[in-house]
Order: sequence, then structure tokens, then C-alpha cells
Amino acid sequence: MSPNLANQGKLIFTSNCINCHKLTDQRLVGPGWAGITNNRRPEWILNMIINTDEMLAHDEEAILQLEDCLTRMPSQDLTLAEARAILEFMRKNDMQQVKQKDGAVHK
Repeated sequence: MSPNLANQGKLIFTSNCINCHKLTDQRLVGPGWAGITNNRRPEWILNMIINTDEMLAHDEEAILQLEDCLTRMPSQDLTLAEARAILEFMRKNDMQQVKQKDGAVHK
């Protein structure tokens, strides 16, 4: 994981994603992000970020997610580099979630 890239991703999350997504597993408007890098391939995540309309039209997992959330994710017009930064931030978040759960179990 690249800490600098994750920090860039956090800034993008704060300006583009935070209104619809939580860093926990709770759904806001869209699904929570906790565990996403453990449950989805990096390519899927990147495509969902930068090719949202195409994914929602053709990808079975994305279509099921839309049916669950009932709200279509708007295109964010992000570059591949920005999407990679968000992916690194998601990885960092997932690593922190695991550490917190491990700490709670061992107390």
C-alpha cells in the first residue's frame, strides 16, 4: 500500500464520495466501504469508479448493488490516477478496520 496515494484518495473521498458512502459497513446512500477490497477485485472497484454507467448497465454484481441501494451512482469524472488513489484509501481503510476488530477481540 502506498501511504501517499492513500492520502490523496482520502482527499478525493472527502470531496467526492463522503456524501453517499461511509467507511464502515453501513449504507448511507450507497454501500459502506468497509471490506470492499476484500470482497471485490481491484479491477472491479476501479471500473465502478471510472466507468459507472457501463458497469451499471452490464455488470451483474453492480446491477445487484443498484437494486439493493436503489440509487444510481453518478459519474464523478475521475481519472484512472484518481481512482487508483481512492482504491489505495479503501485498502488502508480495510486494513484499519481489521486492526480495530482484532484489537477488540483480543481485549
